Amino acid sequence: MTNKAGKRRSITLGIKLVVTLLILWFLAHHSQLNFELFTSVFSKPWYALAIIGILSVSVISNSLRWHRLNSVQGINLPFSRSVIATYISIAFNNVLPGSVGGDVVRCYYVMKHFPEQKSGAILSTFLDRVSGLLGIIVITSVIALYRFDIFIANRSLFYIISFCFGITLTAIMLFCLSLLLPRRISISHILKQKFGHHRLFQPIASLLEAVSIYRNAKLVILESLMFSIITQLILLAVISLIINMMGLPDIPAYTDMMALAIGQIANLIPLTPGGIGMGEAAFSNVILIFNPDVIGAYATVFFAFRLFITLIYLPGIVWGIFGFNLLNKNVDEHLITESV
Repeated sequence: MTNKAGKRRSITLGIKLVVTLLILWFLAHHSQLNFELFTSVFSKPWYALAIIGILSVSVISNSLRWHRLNSVQGINLPFSRSVIATYISIAFNNVLPGSVGGDVVRCYYVMKHFPEQKSGAILSTFLDRVSGLLGIIVITSVIALYRFDIFIANRSLFYIISFCFGITLTAIMLFCLSLLLPRRISISHILKQKFGHHRLFQPIASLLEAVSIYRNAKLVILESLMFSIITQLILLAVISLIINMMGLPDIPAYTDMMALAIGQIANLIPLTPGGIGMGEAAFSNVILIFNPDVIGAYATVFFAFRLFITLIYLPGIVWGIFGFNLLNKNVDEHLITESV
């Protein structure tokens, strides 16, 4: 059975690699992917250093979001450790195939040091991921309102934007509903009275309690969304630098932001390992839709963006594999010192 599962995974990976190569060939054949533009990295090293520095700032923004979500649950992880755990988590998500491996690392890390907060750790990591995606969707919806004429004229974009509008409106409705509901709802209390004696109910009760904490801390949810939007603006600065570094025609910033947002969404489609090719195709197509008269290999921009992210987070893979025990030890010592 194990051999069959392993063979099936190998076949799936092989198919995904073939799809990746076909997409990259298609982009190169249609002059959207030009590897010669990468020589600008060597001819303009200051641009490359600035990009690396800006991407490093995005780690801080993401760490602040997760740190705030943890602190509300009583998970008082030192901020420096939140930064390290976030860095390793993003490294696993971006460098290795798959998009949730880093979240498992973060959950395991928090639950190891706060075993009584397992539900809170899982929920904070889940909300961190959701708020990150919601930041992309909100930005996409705002730009769509500004250039709604383009989305009406393009069927593919119209479907994507309709989905983003639906998610945004649902999030607003849920937030407004939480404002109208009383601070404390007795659902968890009623369930505890009826099923509290069952062992299987304990994890459910713990999860309901964690959800209740966030429902009564709405400002933290808004803060998380704010940090997500800040992260996207930081990434927009990186995209703008790459375009200038490669000498491609300047385009409006909102076009770059929309292309980046949809490129990241397309990156989540599991047709290729890590979304390679999918994000590049979506990024370049959005730019061409917004700017039909502009000529440039803009898929190369997103590919370079992907390579810079890999360069930044590759040490996190090594750290996550070989240095995580040292990180755990340091946190244990810090918590012991605080308790004393």
